[in-house]
Amino acid sequence: MNGAALDVACGTGDFAFDVARKPNVEHVVGLDFVPEMLTLAKGKAARQGLGAHTTFAVGDAHALPFVDDSFVCVTVGFGVRNFIDVPRALSEMARVVQPGGRVVVLEIVRMEGRGPHNRLCRGAFKGSRRCLARRWQGTARHTRTCRSPLTSS
Repeated sequence: MNGAALDVACGTGDFAFDVARKPNVEHVVGLDFVPEMLTLAKGKAARQGLGAHTTFAVGDAHALPFVDDSFVCVTVGFGVRNFIDVPRALSEMARVVQPGGRVVVLEIVRMEGRGPHNRLCRGAFKGSRRCLARRWQGTARHTRTCRSPLTSS
């Protein structure tokens, strides 16, 4: 599937640049709500020769400024931890990805014990999985969730 990709919470663009180098990705839009980060990303893109393959936009993951089904792939690398409403942001990502496309979330979450914070995190991610599954019902071949706790040892 060829087309454009969206990198949400792109920061200075490192993950967007990796996506832009993929052969089936024609263009990557990096989105972040901090204009100063996007200024740095634009400079890095130019230095890496990726200026023609990337654009950057100020925006909020909770209300993506794109029409439905705009991208073949939507990514977020280490940005979910900054979302105020995880299910809403993931729903937005699912909304703008084309049917048969992919939403890729890379995140590390430390979950120890059974405290309220861990119950909240688990509940948010369980709710998000259901939301994404409803969006792709009948189109997804499989859904994978990898949960691997980190320990100090």
